[in-house]
Amino acid sequence: MRGTFALEVGQCRFTSQKADTKLEVYAGQCKRFFDSVVGNLDIKVFTRIGLRVLFRKDFDDLQHAETALNSLQLVNLGPPERFGIASNPEEVLFRWQNQQLGTTLRFKAESGKIEIVLPPELEADKPEIQKSFNGLVIDIDYYTVAPVERSQWDASAWIPQSLRTIKKHTDAILSR
Repeated sequence: MRGTFALEVGQCRFTSQKADTKLEVYAGQCKRFFDSVVGNLDIKVFTRIGLRVLFRKDFDDLQHAETALNSLQLVNLGPPERFGIASNPEEVLFRWQNQQLGTTLRFKAESGKIEIVLPPELEADKPEIQKSFNGLVIDIDYYTVAPVERSQWDASAWIPQSLRTIKKHTDAILSR
C-alpha cells in the first residue's frame, strides 16, 4: 500500500488513497509510523486521535449527484427555497460530540475537472491530461475529544474498530 506520512508541529498523520477495505494493513502501517514518532519524540499524551474516511459514488453529471444526495432525505425543511436560493442543498453536514468522542459526517454532491499540461521536454505521447468527475462524497471524521495516554492507544486495534463503528452508523443513517 502506498501513502503519505506527515509529521508537523502538533500532529502526525498517514494518508492512503487505496487502503485495504478493513483497514487492517493500513492500521499496521500506522502503528509502525506512530510508534516510531511517539518513541523518538517521547510523547506521553495525544490531544486528538482521528480516522477520516471518504466514500465516493460517481455519476454522469452533477445533477444526478445532487438528485442522489436529495433522495437520501437527510434534511426535512419543506420547499427547497432558502435564503433566496431556489435549489436543494449541495452539501449536508452533521456533527456529534460528547466529552470523549466526536464525529463529523458530510455529504456533498460535487463536480470538478483536472487539467494537466506536461512540459514539452518530457516528450509525452499525450502532452495534456484532462479528467472530469461528478459524484456524491460521504466524508466521515471520527475522533477523540478527551486526551488519550500513549499507553491506552494502539493504532492496529483502534483503526479497524473505528472503521466498523463508522460503517455501522453510516449504514444506519443511509438505510433509515
